[in-house]
Amino acid sequence: MAALSNSEFLLANDGANDRANDRASEQLGAIAPLPPDAPRPPKTGPDIADLVDMRSTVLSLQALIRQAVQVMQGQGLSCVAVVEKGQILGLFTEQQVIDAVAAGLDPALTSLGLSRLLKVPTVRSSDSLVEALQVMQATDLPYLLVVDQPGQLWGVVPRQRLYRTVIDQGLELSLRAAAPLTPADGPTHILLGSSSLAQLNDQTSKLAIGKDAAERQAIQATLRTAEARFRAIFEQVAVGICQASLAGQMVDVNPGMCRLLGFSREELTAKTFLEITHPDDRALDLQHYNRLLAGDLDSFTIEKRYCHRDGGYVWVALTVCLVRDDAGEPLFSIGVSQDISDRKQEEAERQAAEQALQASHRRINNILESVTDAFFALDQQWQFTYLNQRAEQFLLRSRHSVLGTNFWYEFPEILGTTIAKELRRAMAERVSLTCEDYVAHCDSWYEFHVYPTPEGLAVYFQDVTDRRRAYEQIEHQIRREQALNRVVQAIRRSLDLDVIFDTAAREIAHLLQADYVDIQMRQPADGRWRLLAEHREADSLPPLRHHPLSADTAVAHRLKQFDIVQLDPWQSSTTPDHHPDHDPDHDPDDDLAAAPPGRWLLVPLVCSEPAPWGCLGIHRRALGPEREAKPWKASDIELVQTVADQLAIAVQQAETLAQAQRELRERQRAEARLKEAQRIAHTGSWELHLPQLQLTWSEEMFRIYGLPPQASPSLDQQLAALNAGDRRQWQQQLEAAGRSGQSLNLEGAILRPDGSRRFVQLLGQAQRSGDGAVTSLVGTLTDITDRKLIEDRLTYEALHDPLTGAPNRAFFMEQLNAAVEEVKAATDILFAVLFIDLDRFKVINDSLGHLVGDQLLIECAQRLNSVVREGDLVARLGGDEFAILLNPIAAIDDALSVADRIHQVLQVPLMLEGREIFISASVGIASNLTGAVEAVDFLRDADTAMYRAKDKGRGRSALFDPVMYEQVATRLTLENDLQRAIVRQELSLHYQPIVDLADHRLIGFEALVRWHHPRWGLIPPSTFIPLAEETGLILAIGEWTQLVACQQLQQWRSHLPQAQHLVIGVNLSVKQFANPRLIDTIDAALATTGLGSDHLRLEITESALIENPKTAESILQTLRDRGIQLGIDDFGTGYSSLSMVHQFPMQILKIDRSFVQSMADDPRGIAMVQTILALAQSLGMAAIAEGVETESQLAQLRQLGCPYAQGYYLSKPLPAAEAEALLRRWPAQ
Repeated sequence: MAALSNSEFLLANDGANDRANDRASEQLGAIAPLPPDAPRPPKTGPDIADLVDMRSTVLSLQALIRQAVQVMQGQGLSCVAVVEKGQILGLFTEQQVIDAVAAGLDPALTSLGLSRLLKVPTVRSSDSLVEALQVMQATDLPYLLVVDQPGQLWGVVPRQRLYRTVIDQGLELSLRAAAPLTPADGPTHILLGSSSLAQLNDQTSKLAIGKDAAERQAIQATLRTAEARFRAIFEQVAVGICQASLAGQMVDVNPGMCRLLGFSREELTAKTFLEITHPDDRALDLQHYNRLLAGDLDSFTIEKRYCHRDGGYVWVALTVCLVRDDAGEPLFSIGVSQDISDRKQEEAERQAAEQALQASHRRINNILESVTDAFFALDQQWQFTYLNQRAEQFLLRSRHSVLGTNFWYEFPEILGTTIAKELRRAMAERVSLTCEDYVAHCDSWYEFHVYPTPEGLAVYFQDVTDRRRAYEQIEHQIRREQALNRVVQAIRRSLDLDVIFDTAAREIAHLLQADYVDIQMRQPADGRWRLLAEHREADSLPPLRHHPLSADTAVAHRLKQFDIVQLDPWQSSTTPDHHPDHDPDHDPDDDLAAAPPGRWLLVPLVCSEPAPWGCLGIHRRALGPEREAKPWKASDIELVQTVADQLAIAVQQAETLAQAQRELRERQRAEARLKEAQRIAHTGSWELHLPQLQLTWSEEMFRIYGLPPQASPSLDQQLAALNAGDRRQWQQQLEAAGRSGQSLNLEGAILRPDGSRRFVQLLGQAQRSGDGAVTSLVGTLTDITDRKLIEDRLTYEALHDPLTGAPNRAFFMEQLNAAVEEVKAATDILFAVLFIDLDRFKVINDSLGHLVGDQLLIECAQRLNSVVREGDLVARLGGDEFAILLNPIAAIDDALSVADRIHQVLQVPLMLEGREIFISASVGIASNLTGAVEAVDFLRDADTAMYRAKDKGRGRSALFDPVMYEQVATRLTLENDLQRAIVRQELSLHYQPIVDLADHRLIGFEALVRWHHPRWGLIPPSTFIPLAEETGLILAIGEWTQLVACQQLQQWRSHLPQAQHLVIGVNLSVKQFANPRLIDTIDAALATTGLGSDHLRLEITESALIENPKTAESILQTLRDRGIQLGIDDFGTGYSSLSMVHQFPMQILKIDRSFVQSMADDPRGIAMVQTILALAQSLGMAAIAEGVETESQLAQLRQLGCPYAQGYYLSKPLPAAEAEALLRRWPAQ
């Protein structure tokens, strides 16, 4: 009978196998109670719940393997259950621990979710032992999971406990194991085993039949297999495993342990574990080991250092446990060591970085102590956190007495002053402020610079009493400038010319102590002048002009010549020789209406050529007994001229507004006509209702798709008609529009049922409900097949010569650029460019006519194509100039051979219009052996060589030599061309994005000027910018750059929501910064484009700042007062000091690309970037890293905390159209 209790005995039940297998395959965690009416087998004994091991423990997927091992060892369990969100996922057993270690997983770092769980069948707590036995027999797993009716884990039942209970309960079962009988002389087979209750000798007995020795052999074979598996794991596992005696002597080690420490197995087994332990770690290791032997611990895990054979040390995570016999007595210990040296190294490096950061903080404190300004810092609770020695002297307090105290409690006399208000505003709005305030108790003026910091505020201040008193001495000059500024501001605040003119007349009268000011407009129709506005000193004063200026007066003629007119009519009228009554040729309009004695000043208002728009007239009355008016000073005239210029700008703005309004009305009328034209043109319309995706078509849609009118097809059918290459993009764009409401503009090809292909354009926009949700997409679909054919033809014509059919200059340069890029990637490739100019072509063309000349060019193009290979390119550059690209060639002799063949084929006379014509050509040859790096250089070199060939005589070839290239001639050519580059619209701006590294948000662009030379193509800025600096053209280029950049950003902001927050960056050179008209040009650019000053950032190099720091500070402060952002470009490459950086009101530090490039190879590069970032953060400034070209550089900058970056890895500088396309799609990236 005892044999039946063996857990390895194979049991089976005839009719229950299928049902048991079904229940065993149920998904773990999907357990639910049986329905009330479900048939259940009769209960033949105790429930399975009576056998549940109630000590089973539940862990989540996030629990670590190490925690599971500690729970099993602490509670004496062989497994734990894993449950997540009420779902039972399986068991984690001792075997899973061994498998995880064998796979190289770190138990201290790996969660149960990353390991392999044991999927175990489940039974309900109300199931009988018979039902449980049937489920157990359907699988070879050693456990059953028991759940209660709600599906919650009840416990675990081992296989042996279930089998013993079945036998002990004496259940009425018929259990069998199928096997044939063993012949007497045959091999051993497993027999059929069965057991049942029977009546023997009037007693109920259990009759059982067991298997013979064959079962024992099978068990032994299984044990051998398990031993082999353990040995394989022991030998191959990536971690170190050692077996030691209770005394600590190493008994056995695996190869992983040998590799870890560098010793052989024999060397390690000759040592104790203390001998290979770092001396500093032996005490801790021995303490845990003694507690393990004493039974205080089931196992322990520590981090320690082993001694390596090479003399070094290896950090490991060591887990040690005891192996016991059946009586529970310890036999030996097992230790598992995981190499954690890399993690320890990272911890050491992190600690070193923290120490470096602390040292940086100490250096910053030393700097703050050494600056001459007084400085203190406040936290957000207004408590002092720092003050330097200079601040102690000014505040008459020691730092020890005020640190930690409240600023307002310590200095209550500050309350209510200007600096108190500014401090509160800086703290609340987190803005940098500069102000001056009078401190009564000190009887002194102080200048304060307040900067927000993450902790609170940083405040610099100094005594400026002497400077303040000096300011008072020039206050009268300031009042004059302020009055002028009020005039200018009044002009800028309004576009109503009546208001502007009235304000200007009133302010000028007050400013110049004039008794009369008027503004007149010249009427182009008759040339007469019409009075628009006037200001009189007193209402009782009569108008000083009986009528406006006549068109024929001398004064009017002088104004038409843009002259400034000064008159004293009263004095001239009192002179007999000049009295009007005594002059027979006197024109009465020359009199200024019998004005009181005084002086007139008339200044023309110049808006455009060829005549002034109007004039500004000012009269100053004569006073005193001599009745002589105060003469006009040069400063007065200059001031009035400035006001006149501003009035002219106001007039232009008003006219621009009126023109814009007229254009808007015309556009609206044009849109109405366009809508009607679209209706007549039968452009199809559609509507997609969300979220049902119900599609509605107009009749024109069916015609375009070639379908008969019927019920609207589904969206899938519409997409299926698209070309496979367009289908995915359309589907993605439609889905995105349904989610975000973005507009649609798609093009693609559709295949109609008759097999024809049509090109279509789909436009659409979202319709929203009252709460802003997208409810449908509506739009149009237009057949653009004809347009596509025309575009393809235009594309071909744009790249080919219409006369000869040969590729043109654009095509040639495109292929030449590709060849140059290919050479840059593979330097062993050789190519050549041949520049061909027909000799005496102009003579033939002029003498025989253009028709013969055209036929000659066609024939020459054909002959040139006959001497090159199929892959070579022959292009007509224009006129009688041709070019050939030979790519690749084996040697330069190949190009010379082609040149010889060109001469040979052209020597054959041509018969044109009955005439025999002889032609020759001069050929210039250049290759990538000459050192040129850009496509334009190769064409230029070949052109230069061609002219050398012409110098030799007609029909010659010449190979380019760098000596041919005359730097002086090229420089002169570039200088002359650059003079006209702006007028010819050859300059353009490219825009490089600047990205927020925290959320990958695009925050703005840097505008970079490019020169597209009509002959040499794109000329790099490094070539023409220094030339522009030397010649002074940089001022005109700079003004143009500022205007175009502001216009472009304002244009984006007018129709792109994602452009509203953008800032455009413009570089200022040294010469631009020294230009006295810099402020005016920037104001003009902002005023003309309407761009807000807070959307413009000016980037100045350090060299521009240090040439004249005081002037630079004044200019920068003026720009900053206008709200313009300021940044230092290429920071770290100049010679500016920390005090100068702090002195200027800058917001941005741009880290030079050289530091970014050197981060990967030079630790000093990283240190330099860290220093700049720390400096920027300390001064409340932002930092932008330039020249980011690799992913690793970007990752390093993010790790260092750099907030913003730009560079080719993020995006190269783009033309406006490409930049706008990038801006449109940026949120989807």
